[in-house]
Amino acid sequence: MRAFLYNDGKAAELPFAEGAARGGKDELVWLHLDGADPASTIWINGQPTIADHIKSALLAAETRPRGEAVGDGILLNLRGLGKRRNDPSDLLVSVRIWAINGFCISLSFHDAEALNIVIDRFLGGNITDAGDVLAAFAEANTELLDPEIGKLGDELDACELALDKKGVF
Repeated sequence: MRAFLYNDGKAAELPFAEGAARGGKDELVWLHLDGADPASTIWINGQPTIADHIKSALLAAETRPRGEAVGDGILLNLRGLGKRRNDPSDLLVSVRIWAINGFCISLSFHDAEALNIVIDRFLGGNITDAGDVLAAFAEANTELLDPEIGKLGDELDACELALDKKGVF
């Protein structure tokens, strides 16, 4: 469980408990949780300001990409490359994000390649509000997946070229 703070033009990583206690009191607090850690589930379920359906969405074992405006916030599920490359059946992992003005929670059950990119951008002062966290995850996932998408496109082109005039191989 990690906590990041952007306030008064400065970005920093804080101990989780300190960051969680500051939520809503600064320009931006971003908390990233490991869904596989039981402490994350306990912490989320103990938050009275987070609606039950948001808690359920953050902690869901299986997700599909989606975005939903909920009151003053947004719930976003993104899929991107994971660090566990030993399972070729599913190279993608989900990151669930709940963002409201000045506060953002992200959670993943598996290590996402995009996470370190977003952390670097945050600590570099390039992320200053909750919308920037959402955009940074989306942008990092796109950058990481672009070569894979290009490769799939090339394979599809090769398949099309292999078709004869009757549409069979």
